[in-house]
Amino acid sequence: MSKLFFIAIVVVALVAAGILYWLNQPEPIKTTGDAIEAVSESPLADIGTESNPGKKLPDVNPVTQTNPFKDVYQNPFAP
Repeated sequence: MSKLFFIAIVVVALVAAGILYWLNQPEPIKTTGDAIEAVSESPLADIGTESNPGKKLPDVNPVTQTNPFKDVYQNPFAP
């Protein structure tokens, strides 16, 4: 009798779990209008400001900064 009681409890628990799973599933999108609304709702839609790091680059010419120490040391063996 206890074996049959245990099986009944397991079956009832599985049925209850199946019903809870079925009730908690999200409702599918039925029309194309609903699909467009679902896709267009984005948490990133309100960003507004654009980021362009290239606009604020410093004016650096690498040719003028080749050797900042060129006048400090004179080579005595240079021709």
